Amino acid sequence: MADPTPIPDALVALDAEYAEILGLLDRSAVVSRLVATVPNLAGVDMAWVGEPDGEDGIVLGKSVNTLSRLVEGLVVPVGVGLGGRVLAARRALWVSNYLTSGDITHHFRRLATMEEMRAMIALTIIHDGRLRVVLYGANFE
Repeated sequence: MADPTPIPDALVALDAEYAEILGLLDRSAVVSRLVATVPNLAGVDMAWVGEPDGEDGIVLGKSVNTLSRLVEGLVVPVGVGLGGRVLAARRALWVSNYLTSGDITHHFRRLATMEEMRAMIALTIIHDGRLRVVLYGANFE
């Protein structure tokens, strides 16, 4: 008995599955896809990641829904700002107002003001004991 699925549909499905598997092999593509889902899944206005830059910092990038993409390429050292605190603590932290919080340093206040960021959360994604990314989400004013 012949397969009822027309060959073109089967080929399209196979191509889509192949593309998804290839995406999993490309770390940058996986991280980009992850960040793109954050606003809808987490209910935040914007998202971005910090990727490891040696043992003592992260470099921000792959921003979604930011006003100006000012976070792109920003280096965040351990202990500095919310992301730096998360990097040190290796756990999720958040602030209800990034601009006024007394729990974080304010090295990035000017940038947060320009991007109109207020409530912010950041968390680490760790696999096999290694930091993969710090994932951020934030809301506008």
